Amino acid sequence: MSSIAIVLNIPTAIIISIAAVLYGSLGAIVLGTLSFSLAIILMYVIAKVLDQGITARIVKKYMPRTNRYISETDLHAIIYLRLIFFALPPINWMLAILCTRFSTYFWGSLIGAFPNVIAFSWLGGTLVEVIREGRSIWFWNTPELITPTVVGISLTLLSIFLRKRQAANQSNKSNES
Repeated sequence: MSSIAIVLNIPTAIIISIAAVLYGSLGAIVLGTLSFSLAIILMYVIAKVLDQGITARIVKKYMPRTNRYISETDLHAIIYLRLIFFALPPINWMLAILCTRFSTYFWGSLIGAFPNVIAFSWLGGTLVEVIREGRSIWFWNTPELITPTVVGISLTLLSIFLRKRQAANQSNKSNES
């Protein structure tokens, strides 16, 4: 059910949060990873089966730079996009449509999303415990919420930094040629 929910554009973070409430942090990591994996497989199959050339025309007309970026950087692009945007529904479908090879799409999505699955599971599990204990959810009153939140934000910022650094390196290499 959770994979179908992700395919139907319910954000994966919500699915992981619900899993954290039901099964704790570790259960949320397992369920989140499995649900996300099955959902991206379903989205890829749906995107490719329903495509019939329509997608290719739309991509060429409206998203040529994004398509070129994903084609040129392949696995790295998918990992970066998943690290930065995790599993936002538009990103899920965009990658399913743009990626030509299933293995690149699957492994890039899984590698890029896994740190976020851990961070959301950790934060969700900790938040559930804080609420169960009747404590305040404000950070200054509950320091154990700070770490998973900082880890999640740091992942995004680090991903953006690494992506910009990679782009600068590629630009320097092309200027040297």
